Amino acid sequence: MLLESLTPDGTYQERYPRYTREVGDHLVQVIAPPTGVEAAAGVPWIWRAEFLGAFDDADRAMLDAGWHLVYVGVPDRFGDPVAMAAWWAAYRLVIDELGFDPRPGVIALSRGGLYAVSWAAQHPECVSGIYLDNAVCDLRSWPGGLGDAPGAPAEWQRLLSVYGFAPDDLDAVVAASPISKLAPLATAGIPLLVGYGDADRSVPAHENSEVLLTRYAELGGPARAVVRPGGDHHPHGIDDPAVVREFFETVR
Repeated sequence: MLLESLTPDGTYQERYPRYTREVGDHLVQVIAPPTGVEAAAGVPWIWRAEFLGAFDDADRAMLDAGWHLVYVGVPDRFGDPVAMAAWWAAYRLVIDELGFDPRPGVIALSRGGLYAVSWAAQHPECVSGIYLDNAVCDLRSWPGGLGDAPGAPAEWQRLLSVYGFAPDDLDAVVAASPISKLAPLATAGIPLLVGYGDADRSVPAHENSEVLLTRYAELGGPARAVVRPGGDHHPHGIDDPAVVREFFETVR
């Protein structure tokens, strides 16, 4: 493992050494286990899909268990082809140069689900498991606001622009949504851990997580749901981050 080939860049959350590398137009951040914690055998890692540092109890639990954490910032791309090209370049860096395990676990909160599922659908062999938390699963719900969710008008316009969709082309919007990209994941048997609040007003579960769980089960994909009764969109996270750690350690 050659983290020395990257640039030391201070620490993450005060405890974890951070290294960076510009890859194309994007900054790749690689965060190591804390000093005194040996890297787990085989160099397993977690790919954080958006919002690095937010609601990160599970990320830190994995770092404390000897895993690495990787993030490449491609904000406001909603998991589109440009974002996936950046993810591929970052993936090649950590696999080819750093010698990490070729099948990372993925943590995806909110719109991070768009990136995580798009990646897994294109590269199912490059994922060991995905933890989705209050994830956006149907773009009509968020940012579209075409159901019970209030939506996000500015983000909706940005989404249409990024993908080049006409405002009335809802078939294309559905096709770009995680709920329509599950077949490759199910075929590969990628396990999902799906946490959500059943009172989420921004990304309602009945339009997102529960639809995804139902469709994944119909496709024969393995999934576990962890429901937070009365939970809204924030705060994210399963109460006991050990649940997430055990999930990734088991599916690895």
